[in-house]
Amino acid sequence: RHVTVVLDGSAGDELFAGYTSYPLYRRLELARKFVPFRTNGNFSDPRWLAFLTGPAEIIQARMYRDRVVGLSKIFDAGFFNRADSTRAARRQGEIFSEVNGGSLLSGALLTDLLYNHYHNVSMLADRAGLGNSLEIRSPFIDHRLAEFAASLPGAWKAGLWRETRVFLKKALRGYLPDENLDRKKLGFGHETSRVVFKLWEPRLRRMFETGPLPPMLARAGVKEALELALRTEASSWTHALWFALGVTLWWTKFVRKEEMPE
Repeated sequence: RHVTVVLDGSAGDELFAGYTSYPLYRRLELARKFVPFRTNGNFSDPRWLAFLTGPAEIIQARMYRDRVVGLSKIFDAGFFNRADSTRAARRQGEIFSEVNGGSLLSGALLTDLLYNHYHNVSMLADRAGLGNSLEIRSPFIDHRLAEFAASLPGAWKAGLWRETRVFLKKALRGYLPDENLDRKKLGFGHETSRVVFKLWEPRLRRMFETGPLPPMLARAGVKEALELALRTEASSWTHALWFALGVTLWWTKFVRKEEMPE
């Protein structure tokens, strides 16, 4: 009741390698040292070939395209092709290449900070804070700290397997409780999504299995996304389902001019 200003950790994961996917880039970099040749790389290459022999920007672009597999399922093929996810993937590759010869991990961190997760950095915290009459302070997005984090070697940020935020945890050891530093990362929205979808399952099934859908959505793909979001750990399917839900609710209210489904 008496707190008006709080600190949050926005951008900490992108600066100090907090996501469990980041060690993959370190493993890729290690594996690529044993491959004696490089290719120009393109989207038609097999995934293993692109990862082991292609340029860094192709690696990031392919990683992005793999992430949108759920979206490619829920949208009608014609609409998805017009949306041109390849162009978005190539933009990620361009940002990735701006690390100027740095490590694959550095490229991934920069791309997430500037492209993939920019909406997470400050905007969501601002909304949450303002909605609860709180002022949010985000120390990680101070440019001096960001520049320092960017100067650290990749091995100081992420291990080869599941180790994340290596430098940050060592720096804070003794200042924060060990149970906070060593706990499993809490999902920002994925676990919440699974709980919500489970509660909404009967309504979602009525909406997506028999109800009217926007023409850009493919019913079979949306039904598949619902099943996979309910029973798997893949965040790409929960993201796809949120997209399908949002588009359907918007289309129902503003295009069909109907009452929102209960």
